[in-house]
Amino acid sequence: MLADRQRRLREAEESGLRQVEERRRREQDELFKQTLKMTQNTVDSYLEDVISASTFDTSHEQTRSEIQEQAAAIDEIAHEMESRRTQLESEGIVAELVHGFLIPEVAKQESRTKVRRAQHKYLLAAHKVVKDSCSENLTDSLISDRQQSAESQSSEERHRSASDQEDEQRHEHEHEQSQQSEKDEDQDREDYTGPRDEEENEEDVHRETRHEDSTMYEDLFN
Repeated sequence: MLADRQRRLREAEESGLRQVEERRRREQDELFKQTLKMTQNTVDSYLEDVISASTFDTSHEQTRSEIQEQAAAIDEIAHEMESRRTQLESEGIVAELVHGFLIPEVAKQESRTKVRRAQHKYLLAAHKVVKDSCSENLTDSLISDRQQSAESQSSEERHRSASDQEDEQRHEHEHEQSQQSEKDEDQDREDYTGPRDEEENEEDVHRETRHEDSTMYEDLFN
């Protein structure tokens, strides 16, 4: 029993180790596949760039060489035709070129003149409409300005008359106050001088009586 148990434990440990190794091997295989795929993509893109660049350079060089060959051939043909052409043929070619250049230009000028004439009446009508509208707007603005100026003048006159009335009322009130203050001062002065005069009269009476008494005593003693 003990041997069977140890054997089962050993088998379980070995199976666990095998599973760990298999999982690690699968991970390494996946990493290797991803690395290989990335490397392959990099190589493919590099090769595509190299091939496209070489193709462009090759086509450019080939096109340039073909153009140069065609230009040389056309130049040779032109020189050969120029050497074979007579003076009359040269003048005919020049006349055709001048005719082909001048006739379309004359037609263009005639069409422009027709369009300008057709548009002239519309321009005149538009100018007239604009002028009439401007004159109407100017008249309306002048009328409104005059009305506003008249209203402002009337309001200023009303304000001026109201202010003048207020000034007159204020002056009258101040004059009345000054007169009233003068009257009050006179009354106060009279009230102040009245009792004082009575006191002076009483003092004079007492003084006279004392003088009479003194004279009477002197007469008695004499």
